[in-house]
Amino acid sequence: GRPAASMPRPGLRSALVVEFSFAAGDDAAAKETLDRLLAGDAEDVVSALGVLDRRKRYAEAAARAKGAVARLGDAPAVQFAYAAALERSGSWDEAVKQFRKLLAKQPDNAAALNYLGYMFADRGVNLEEARTMLIKAVDLEPTSGAFQDSLGWVYFRLGELDRAEKHLTEALRIEPFDATLREH
Repeated sequence: GRPAASMPRPGLRSALVVEFSFAAGDDAAAKETLDRLLAGDAEDVVSALGVLDRRKRYAEAAARAKGAVARLGDAPAVQFAYAAALERSGSWDEAVKQFRKLLAKQPDNAAALNYLGYMFADRGVNLEEARTMLIKAVDLEPTSGAFQDSLGWVYFRLGELDRAEKHLTEALRIEPFDATLREH
């Protein structure tokens, strides 16, 4: 048999079952497996929310994530998924609030710093705060093309075009095939 280390974790296998069930039009089977995942631990919940995100069911993801946060408490991965689902579902102010709550507990959460900083940069608001967040995210993870891109984007919004070009070029060097980075 296959070594245990190479076997996908149960939550990932279940998430794949949900994906295939939705794709096959078997919404009842998808919902049953999704409900089971959402009742599991933080890793299972994040897997389930990822399925909803990929299916662009953002409002459902936000509602389900809210329930998971209430049940699991301070699980950072679930709180991050909740905040991201809120943003994608159009609940921008609530997403900001949830990201701030997460960052109050985990000020060095590079992914949350990047997400919220990019949200601000993309809207052209709180640009100085966004710059501070994104510099910190890049300092924490300098090899992230997404983080370099976000920092370049905030510099662009601030009119600091030389700095923007530096970080956007670095993002493309790290992630040469990413369409979003190329667009920026």
